[in-house]
Amino acid sequence: MAAPQVTVGVIKPVLESASHSQLERIMPNGVSFESLYLGIKYRSVAEFREVMAAYEEKVPEMAARGVDLLHPEGAPPFMLEGLDGERRRIAAWEEKFGIPVFTTGMTQLAAMEALGIKKFVGITPFSGELADIFQGYFTEAGLQVLSMTTPVPPPDSIYDHGADEIFDLMVATFKAQPAGADALFVLGSDWPVFDIVDDLEAAIGVPVLHPVSVRCWYIQKRLGMNQKVPGYGRILSDLP
Repeated sequence: MAAPQVTVGVIKPVLESASHSQLERIMPNGVSFESLYLGIKYRSVAEFREVMAAYEEKVPEMAARGVDLLHPEGAPPFMLEGLDGERRRIAAWEEKFGIPVFTTGMTQLAAMEALGIKKFVGITPFSGELADIFQGYFTEAGLQVLSMTTPVPPPDSIYDHGADEIFDLMVATFKAQPAGADALFVLGSDWPVFDIVDDLEAAIGVPVLHPVSVRCWYIQKRLGMNQKVPGYGRILSDLP
């Protein structure tokens, strides 16, 4: 196996997540990762607003490690700032540290553009104010959000359901929304459907933008790589 030549610095919002090992599993040889963790609980709007101070501490710490790309994960804290606010923060970090920085929202917008997606259904673990904020982020980017909803409303949790049950809930939720969606957007890396994204696409007939698959695609594009990874959605099998 070739020695890693490029390092991606990842700042993970939560301590316990399978998403990083999933990303490492599908990433082409030649890419290694450095990781830092924030340890947030992902429970409230207030927490998402307050955690930006922790990102401001961890981003320079990660940049000092000499990484080639820097990825502060966690869509909600950045989407709360709106598309313009997110862009200004990322531009400031890039200017200060001299390396490319990208967010989860940025990866999804790039994937939607590559796939020609104009309107979509969004699925999120959150409802209410947070779902409205997420919808506003994509609307600001010029996309039509047919709905931004959760198939597992609170106080229930996605983590209380197995992959098969979540699969059925996602399919039912998608089919209950207005027709004409170009894709299903999944917010949250830990939905237990990563290994069955192809089955989910077959069931609903449109691309499924799972955060881990999209993250792998985006990193490859930023690094000039083009290694197809079948089994994790059209974004990785077609590499648009």
